[in-house]
Formats: sequence, C-alpha cells, structure tokens
Amino acid sequence: MSRPRVVVAGLGDSGLLTAIRLARHADVVGISSKPGLVSGQELGSRLSRPDVWSADYRIAFDRFHRLDSVRSVHGLMIGADLVNRTVTIQLSDNTAAQEQYDVLVVATGVTNGFWHPNHRALVPAGFAFDRITDETIEWVGGQPAVTADAVLWAIGRVRPNTDWLPAELLDDDGFVRVAPDLHLPGHPRVFAIGDVAATDPLRSSARNRADRLLAHNIRAELAGRPLRTYRPPRRRWGSVVGTQPDGLQVFAPNGRAFRIPSWAVRSILRPLIVRRGIYLGVRKSSQAR
Repeated sequence: MSRPRVVVAGLGDSGLLTAIRLARHADVVGISSKPGLVSGQELGSRLSRPDVWSADYRIAFDRFHRLDSVRSVHGLMIGADLVNRTVTIQLSDNTAAQEQYDVLVVATGVTNGFWHPNHRALVPAGFAFDRITDETIEWVGGQPAVTADAVLWAIGRVRPNTDWLPAELLDDDGFVRVAPDLHLPGHPRVFAIGDVAATDPLRSSARNRADRLLAHNIRAELAGRPLRTYRPPRRRWGSVVGTQPDGLQVFAPNGRAFRIPSWAVRSILRPLIVRRGIYLGVRKSSQAR
C-alpha cells in the first residue's frame, strides 16, 4: 500500500518541525516561499548582528537530516480546494502548480510584530509597513516626538498569511479556526499549527512544541484512532533579548532570571538540545542528497 501524502503549507519553525516528525510515516511535501528555514526567533540579534543570527536561524533545508525524504516546493500558496484535496502554488518562476494531499497542514504563519504598551506610535497616513523609514515618530500618548536614522516598524499589526484559504475557515481576524485537537472544524484531514492557528488568544502552539502533538494526531486520524487535545500553558518562560556575548538570560514564570553561560550555549544548548534534540540532526554544511 502507498503511504499517505501530507502537504505542509509553510516551512517556518512550526511547519518544518511538523514535517520532520512526519517524514518517517508519510510522503511529505513541504511548500515554502523561502529556500530554507528563516526562523522567526531572535529578532533583536537578526537586526543587530545578522551574520551571527543567520548561523543558527537561517538554515538550508538540505541540512536537516530528517528532511531527506521530504520533497520541498519553492513557491507561494495561492489556493486550496478542500473538496478535491488539492492546493495551488505559484512557483518561483511564476508558473502555477497543484499538489494533491491526503492530509493538509496549514503553517503559513503571519507577518508579525508586537506592541509596546502605553507608548504606541502613530502610524503615518497611507504607510503599509513595507519599508524602513527615517521620519519623525509621533506617539499616541503625547510623549515628545523622536527621530532616528532608521525606523523599523514592529508595532503589532500582525497579519495572518491566509489569503489563499477559503474565508469560511477563518475567524474575524483572518486566523485559521481550529478544534482543540488542531484540526479545522468540518475538515478532519486539515490541520493548522503555529502563529496562523487560532488555538488560544496568544496562538501559542508555535512556541510550545505542538508539532509533536500534531504529528501524533495526523497519524491517529489516518489510522482511525482518538486524537489528543492541545492545551496551551498558563504561563510562559524564556529569553527576551536572546543570546548575548555573556550568555543567554532566561526568565522564569515568576519573573526571576537565570543566565546560561556562553560556553554552554555554544557547546550544549545549540548543538545538542536544539540541533540534535529538537531538529533531530542538522548537517554542518549544505550538501546534495
């Protein structure tokens, strides 16, 4: 018997980890607008130290051991036919292609940012957040205006990448409605994960390793077994500014901080916990399969 085909739409952090978890159990097709993983983590270091950031958070797909059996398609999602179980992609050469699926995973993420409370900037009229500006910044609260040589707008006007999906699948804000087991109501073989999935007010499945639960639920759905429920955590912990020269400062749910020294980040956290434990193996450099 042929193995089921799973199409993962979006190979950011959540989609890529889901594909990795399913690669040994299904024929997986990953669709990405980028030629490799461009992680959404550590925005600060991505802007201030892009070369350092890219070494750990921009990784070609062929470096991931568990993606060796996954066929990746470079293109944009532009349509989905849930009746005939097909998706339509605009390829990098501007031609269109279709992929058929037995299971579809929606992991197309968002165009994101965040708010700074009580210090919200006034958005210039007609500005689409599509460039770095150098104009004076005015504030909602009436604080004195400020100027800068370059202004990166990251003020929380988050936009889900769901234009390619039927409107009835989305909530009022454009995010994908999901049941507690991450499938779309009325569509048992379509699932969503990550920032695009309306699991809870913070859409926290992206930051709580729901890829393992989703992979289990997809296999269970195909086998006719019960599915598990995603339960968002009540508290969060983690770093705020990411790895610095003196190490990684991590905040516990009670607000107290502890620091992981630089040597431990380089020798234990990244190579063993992240690359071997989370990604299940990452090659040192790209190579042909």
